[in-house]
Amino acid sequence: MPSIKLNSYAKLNLTFDIVGKLPDGYHRIESIMHLIDLCDEIELSEIKENKVKLRCDLKELENNKNLAYKFAMLLKKKFKINIGAEIKINKKIPIGSGLGGGSSNSATVLLGLNKLWGLGLPNFALMTLASELGSDVPFFLLGGTAYAYNRGESVERVDFNGRFMFLVITTDIRIDTKKAYQLVDIKKTGRKFATQRMLRAINENKSITEFLHNDFEQFIFQKYPELSKIKEDLIKNGAENSGLTGSGSAVFGIFRDKGKLEKAYRILKKLYKYVLITFSK
Repeated sequence: MPSIKLNSYAKLNLTFDIVGKLPDGYHRIESIMHLIDLCDEIELSEIKENKVKLRCDLKELENNKNLAYKFAMLLKKKFKINIGAEIKINKKIPIGSGLGGGSSNSATVLLGLNKLWGLGLPNFALMTLASELGSDVPFFLLGGTAYAYNRGESVERVDFNGRFMFLVITTDIRIDTKKAYQLVDIKKTGRKFATQRMLRAINENKSITEFLHNDFEQFIFQKYPELSKIKEDLIKNGAENSGLTGSGSAVFGIFRDKGKLEKAYRILKKLYKYVLITFSK
């Protein structure tokens, strides 16, 4: 039976502005999203049974609520596919971290099944499907660096050649995005215009690190002060800037000097359980 192996990459939110609410009740955001080389591994295979099977090394994700499974079923039903598929996911991206693992898996499965099932769907058709079930999924079909807005499902590629090194620190804290938004006081967000300021800096070929910002921090850090401490420790140990990605719980530091990055890694590895080095993809 044919099979396809693909990498499913993580993302960082270099900015995250919560700028209002949409008529459907969702929050309206603006964000600069940036792909990194941390990835899950996905294998897609044809099977004889006319159904979708999901296998994952994290058994708690091996169910029909998994976004990747939902997207596979959406594709199968929408295009009346009479071929079965098995999805195997080997997780490397921490879950509940704001690194976009679930959305990335969904996008990767869409791309892979489009090939496996010979659908030949153009990218814009996949983008439309992607926006039906997950706000971040269209970004992972686009990749690179992108400007995301509305719920995050509207994305535009940003012409940005910046290459960075990152230290990403995660904890055992898992933050549900819906619950994170419940903490948000909309009167206290959207004031930094960080996304628009970073876009201008990119267009003018200026440094972007000073514009790192995430509106979630003021609420998430109050609830989880240990995450605020991680940000402080990253900056204290040489990061040019640091921030929460998505609604957390991962906190990242941005570096351009490899020596500083490696020194920070050695120090912070002694303080925190989950510390990893990753690069712009």
